[in-house]
Amino acid sequence: MNLSGTTKESIKTALAMTIAFGVGLGMGWDRPYWAGFAVAFISLSSTGQSFNKASLRMTGSVLGAIVALTVIGLAAQQRWLFILCLSMWCGFCTYMMGGKRHQYFWHVSGFVFIIICIDGGPNPDRAY
Repeated sequence: MNLSGTTKESIKTALAMTIAFGVGLGMGWDRPYWAGFAVAFISLSSTGQSFNKASLRMTGSVLGAIVALTVIGLAAQQRWLFILCLSMWCGFCTYMMGGKRHQYFWHVSGFVFIIICIDGGPNPDRAY
């Protein structure tokens, strides 16, 4: 039985997603399904495209995390300054996504920033 190239790539991607999910489960991650999503997001038609997207995802995540931790450190006790910084960074990332280069980098940087800030930012109901 001869399978087409598209079918083979689909099977490889599904297998990689399953393995990544299994690794996440085996390591006891809180949300192992994100590993499978990451494989799906970076699986493209060529190896070069996949590596490029993976590198954009990693560097965007690092930048988003650094900026988020900086904003939390500087403005955690001042709610309005925190919201202003949050809005400014999201607006900047949105503006940069409209450019001709590295749109995915800025997309990832923006949503990683939001996830970290919302989870670790000021919360008056949180018991410390």
